[in-house]
Amino acid sequence: MTTDEWNWAGLGPAELDQRWQSLAAWVGWLLEHYSIWVKLPPCWPRHEALRSELEFFRAWHVQLLKDGDAIEGTNWHSALRSAAGAWMELADCDHENRFSRRTGRGDSEDARRNLEIAKREPPASAPS
Repeated sequence: MTTDEWNWAGLGPAELDQRWQSLAAWVGWLLEHYSIWVKLPPCWPRHEALRSELEFFRAWHVQLLKDGDAIEGTNWHSALRSAAGAWMELADCDHENRFSRRTGRGDSEDARRNLEIAKREPPASAPS
């Protein structure tokens, strides 16, 4: 993934939709397979910093699968556990949701609604 691929600002609707769908599918996989560590509120797509961080973790994971580097795999898991602890703070955000801290999941319809809201909001771009 090139540096430009991290910046979603300025993407056309079709490409932006494809990136959201890809990230949402990966986050669904992450929540299913790493539920012991990763707990995200259904409004996660509406938090730009979290969206970016999850995209970085997704790309890192994809690269690990290609390279098969066990040391980097251990680093990824360690960083994931550390980041997941910080992500739990979002459980108390101001968005309306029915998030359960115990399961780390909200209502699936609520999650879909938040993804649609996030897709309508233009992605923020960092100042240059």
